[in-house]
Amino acid sequence: MPQLDVNTFPSQIFWLVLCFSILYIAISFWFVPKIESIQSVRARQIKRHIGKAKTCQEQTQLLLKEYEAILQNAKDEAVDIITKTHKKAQEESLILETEISAWLKKELKIVERKLDQEQKMTQEDLSEAVNEITKTLEIKIKSSQESFDLARVIQEKVFHV
Repeated sequence: MPQLDVNTFPSQIFWLVLCFSILYIAISFWFVPKIESIQSVRARQIKRHIGKAKTCQEQTQLLLKEYEAILQNAKDEAVDIITKTHKKAQEESLILETEISAWLKKELKIVERKLDQEQKMTQEDLSEAVNEITKTLEIKIKSSQESFDLARVIQEKVFHV
């Protein structure tokens, strides 16, 4: 086997050291620094992004608290407005109810007076009609007319037909 030939060892060791040295120098001075710079750039970006995210989160929390405070104030104002409007409506309703009640009492008194007057007039008219019917009946009975129509007489005297 030629690999185990001792005469070729020095040349193999030379090429091994030369290739290993070139590879080591290339990796340690060219590839590793590039990888390290990329990692450090990424680490800085990650830290910056994390910082921005924390700042945004804090701002979001502050805005959320402000929003909740504004919303609560709006709810409180709405409740106050509703309460005031309700009280005002109740007061106005009470005032209108009082006014309407007074007006109705006044109108009721007027109607009662008119009814009393109408009742008196009707009683007077009825008394007159009864008196006239009675007189007519008396006259008819005294004159002894047999063809006398009581319904026609009542109609004439009461209904003025």
